[in-house]
Amino acid sequence: MENQTPATTEKNNGSNLPAVNQSAVLENTIIGKNSSFIAETIQETITKLKESPSFIAQAEAINSQMKTLVEMGKAEIEGYKVAAFMASGR
Repeated sequence: MENQTPATTEKNNGSNLPAVNQSAVLENTIIGKNSSFIAETIQETITKLKESPSFIAQAEAINSQMKTLVEMGKAEIEGYKVAAFMASGR
């Protein structure tokens, strides 16, 4: 039986969906495209919290937005998995 997994696959995540080229997928998600900004924001937030405990309310708001970005990235990755599955013809 012919392998129906796309040629660009690298690793299967254990699900019944075909594997996808994880590097290419991650680079094209909101997280991949904004990784420098996200890292800088987190580092700045930590620094400000160390300097001023009054920054806690703002840090909580930033944390909430970062969680939203992560959830959006997860949804994008799931979309890529579904697209790879559909492209595989299974």
